[in-house]
Amino acid sequence: MFYGSMHFFIHSYPGAVLEFSFVTGFVEKLYKTLHTLSLFFLWNAVDTFLMHKRKDTQRCLSPT
Repeated sequence: MFYGSMHFFIHSYPGAVLEFSFVTGFVEKLYKTLHTLSLFFLWNAVDTFLMHKRKDTQRCLSPT
């Protein structure tokens, strides 16, 4: 009985390690992708805000 459970443990351990490394690798790639996307959207939001601010400033300074 002991050897049967030991045999199961030995054969299932590498699979568990590979599965764990796959999951952690996937999570790491997902985190990096989401982080990059958030920076992209933040940069675009700031750029849009500054563009509108420049237009408003130019409108206030232009003689009418």
